[in-house]
Amino acid sequence: MGALLDSAPVLWYEADTITDLVGSTVVSWDVTAGNPVTLNAPNGHVSLDEASTPSGLPSVRLDGSGVLNQPTATANTDIVTYAAVFKVTGDATTSRTLVGDSAVAGGGLQWKIRGTGQSDPNKQQLNKQLVSNYVMSSTALVNDEWVVVIAEFSSQSSASFTRDGVADGSAASSTDLTAGSGHLMQIGRAGGSGEWFTGSIAALVRWNRVLTSQEKAAVTAELTAKWITGITTNTHAGADTPSAVYVGADLVDAIYVGSDKVWG
Repeated sequence: MGALLDSAPVLWYEADTITDLVGSTVVSWDVTAGNPVTLNAPNGHVSLDEASTPSGLPSVRLDGSGVLNQPTATANTDIVTYAAVFKVTGDATTSRTLVGDSAVAGGGLQWKIRGTGQSDPNKQQLNKQLVSNYVMSSTALVNDEWVVVIAEFSSQSSASFTRDGVADGSAASSTDLTAGSGHLMQIGRAGGSGEWFTGSIAALVRWNRVLTSQEKAAVTAELTAKWITGITTNTHAGADTPSAVYVGADLVDAIYVGSDKVWG
């Protein structure tokens, strides 16, 4: 997880770290790294699905009535970048909110997927709530298809999407995120919008800055390797340090390091 840790995320959540459960129902979700902010699941409509990602790891499922709330507001920022591993399921006529980020309804950022009753259905949209200025993805999501998406909003430059490592729509940005006294992040809805998310989320990461193109590529590769392909290459400096290939948690191959065969 070098690329993600090196990028110093403010918040980073992974489904395989969840332990606060009642049966399969998620009660809370602790961070993997970043600020020690626990997300609360207050209404029982968020569940952990074991072995549900392509790599065989768990994911968090929201059924269209579930939400995860950040209980404590964080400082205002006019730049925010998210990376998420997720899929949408089923059809909805209205938009489905993946992330809402604001202390007051109408004052913050909303990352959502447009509904079948709207133009450009299943395209992603990143906007300031109740503000017409927004960016839409170039391509539409496919139900039950896992994707790795980076969504970026900067009031100083632009808003954009990167899907599976490929640029997927951008627009100039003229609004900011500074309304309200702070930001409360929600997964699954945005304030009082009622646009609930239906689908599954394996990981969600947040930064209060723009990522470089190299960072975006590295973060996408790392998230894809863990949650989608299940194949991770561990490479470390040093002549006697092994490099190995894993599928899930199982070592399946090894290589020579220098002149030494480290595993057979």
